[in-house]
Amino acid sequence: MKKHFQAASRVLGMHIIFAIASFLFSKSFHWALANDQYELITSRLVIYSLITTFFYLAAVHSIMWDVGKKDNNEGEKPYIMKGLVIGLIVSIPAIVLFILSLFIPGGVIAALYRFYQFTFWGFMAIGNGSALACLCVMFIELVWCTITYILGLKKIDVVAIIKDKVIYKQK
Repeated sequence: MKKHFQAASRVLGMHIIFAIASFLFSKSFHWALANDQYELITSRLVIYSLITTFFYLAAVHSIMWDVGKKDNNEGEKPYIMKGLVIGLIVSIPAIVLFILSLFIPGGVIAALYRFYQFTFWGFMAIGNGSALACLCVMFIELVWCTITYILGLKKIDVVAIIKDKVIYKQK
């Protein structure tokens, strides 16, 4: 269980770093909000979130893939659901903030939750910040941790596969 918490702390640290970076990056995206049309603002925020989410999931992929690869190399039978457990541990702050924001609406807790999930800001804007949109956003990280851990266990390097397809190889 100690290794679960070590991996979860790395992913959680990455989550916090990307929340801060996404917030800072949003300042350069101020032009997206310079329109009164809600649909236009939402579509621009989704583009913004696609960019930040791509980089965030790439960082999480790197961490979880390495954890899966190391577990496969240790010789003992790996726990296939370790990625899910790590994803659940990483989701605890988001779940706690989300539940608290339901009971204490419109306050500091809701602002903290939005900041914590700032990487996915545009996706939450699709549902106008609804509870369902916020729940869906929480599952992105959970599912991604599970998938990339399993890819690491099986030593399926998606980055290498894509790199081999994109970069021309001379024979």
